[in-house]
Amino acid sequence: MVLLEKFKHYPAWVRYGLGLILLVVVFGGGIWWGKDATYYFEGSVFKDKVRQMTVTDQEGAMIPSFAPMESAGMNSLIADGDYVEMLQKVVKTGTLNLDVKSTAAFMDQAMEIAQKYSGFIQDSNTWLQTDETTAGSLTLRVPVAQFELALKDLKLLATVVTSESISGQDVTEQYIDLTARLGAKQAEEAQYLKILSQATTVEDLLKVNVELSRVRAEIEALTGQVKYLENRTDLSTIMVYVYEQTSIVAPSRDWKPVIVFREAVNALVMMFEWLINVVIWLFVLGLPIGVLGGLGWLLIRRIRRR
Repeated sequence: MVLLEKFKHYPAWVRYGLGLILLVVVFGGGIWWGKDATYYFEGSVFKDKVRQMTVTDQEGAMIPSFAPMESAGMNSLIADGDYVEMLQKVVKTGTLNLDVKSTAAFMDQAMEIAQKYSGFIQDSNTWLQTDETTAGSLTLRVPVAQFELALKDLKLLATVVTSESISGQDVTEQYIDLTARLGAKQAEEAQYLKILSQATTVEDLLKVNVELSRVRAEIEALTGQVKYLENRTDLSTIMVYVYEQTSIVAPSRDWKPVIVFREAVNALVMMFEWLINVVIWLFVLGLPIGVLGGLGWLLIRRIRRR
C-alpha cells in the first residue's frame, strides 16, 4: 500500500512508461515460454520420456527411476510369504571315515543307497595302498529330507565308523539378497523394453540396446548364483572315505626270493668294502700323524731330563 501511495505522486509520463515496460515483459515472457514448451514436449518426445523414466546411477548408467529397489523387492518377498519358505535355505554336509571289509563292494552298495533316496554319486575314486589293501572316496548328493536316512545306511555298511561330522551353513540371507536383486534387474529390463518400443531414432535404439545388454548380463549372472544356491540347499552332500581292514596277504607274484638273497649278499659285500676303505684311510692318514707324535713325545722327554 505504501508503494502504491508513493507511485501516485510520480509524474504521469513516469507511470505510463513503467506500465508499458511491465506489459512488454509479461507479453514477451509468455511467447518465450510457449516456444520452450513446444520444443520440450513436441520437438523431442522420446528424450523427455527417457528423462522422466530414467535416472543415472553412480557409474553413469541409466536405470528406470521407478524400478523396484532391492529393499522393495525384499519387502515384496516377505509380504508374499516366500520369506517363510526361504528360512530353510541351509547347505547341509556330512563326512564319514569308514573301515570296510571290501572297498569294491562298498562302492556298489553306496550307489544303490544313492538311487534309493533319489540321489546320485557325484564322484568316486579308489587306489591301492602299500599294504595291498584298497581305499576309496566318494561323494553322494541326496535330497535334504533324506540326508539322515542315507547317512545311517552308509554307516551300516562299515565294520568300524572311525569318524563322523555333520555341518550346516545358513545361506538364507544371501539367497534373499540375490533373489531381490534378480527381481529388481528383471523389472529394470521390462522398463527398458518399454522405452525401446517408444524409440524413434537409430541413436535412441542403440543407447537402449546397450543398457539392455548390460542388464541382461547381470540377470544371467544373478540367475546362475540363485540356481547354484538352490542346488546346494535342495541336495545335501555326503563325503565318504573308506579303508579296507588290514589282513594277512599272500606273497605276490612279484616276490622273488633268489633276487632278494642276491641283493642282501651285495649289500653285505658293499658294507665290508666300506669298512676296508675306512681302515685304509685311517692307516694312510694316521701313520704320519703317529710318527710326528712319537718324535714330539721323545723330544719333550729329553728336554725334561735336562
